[in-house]
Order: sequence, then C-alpha cells, then structure tokens
Amino acid sequence: VWMFELIEAANKIHQVCTALTVMQNYSIIHRDLKPLNIVLSFGVAKICDFSWAVKCEERRQTNCGTLDYLSPEMIEGSTYSN
Repeated sequence: VWMFELIEAANKIHQVCTALTVMQNYSIIHRDLKPLNIVLSFGVAKICDFSWAVKCEERRQTNCGTLDYLSPEMIEGSTYSN
C-alpha cells in the first residue's frame, strides 16, 4: 500500500487530471479508468491500459469497461462523450 504526503498526493492527482485533459483535447475516451490503470513511473503518475479507448468526436452508447467503475452514463444507458 502506497502512502503519500498530502502535497505529493495532490501532485499525483494533478498529473492524472493533466493526462485526462490532454486525452480530452485529442477526443480520446478511455472507458476503463480505475485505480489499477494508473501507474507510477519514476514518480510520475501515468494512465495505462487503453484497450477500451476510442478516438471519437461524436457521442457513444457502448457499455464497456470494468463493471465496478462504470460511469453513470453507461449504467443509465445514455450517450456519453469525452
């Protein structure tokens, strides 16, 4: 179990948010984002496992990913985008 000081944890969260912003700018939807798919590489938080990811600019309705981490849109069966 990893334990971070508050500042270090905030930095890791900022790194993940920055990665998500870059993905959104490129119209990439990960569709399986969960703690297991965030790794540390030399102290840098990175998003991995893009097996369910798509580059898509229109809305989607595919139900995919890990059941415990499905987005509310997928559970409701409504459309979603990046």
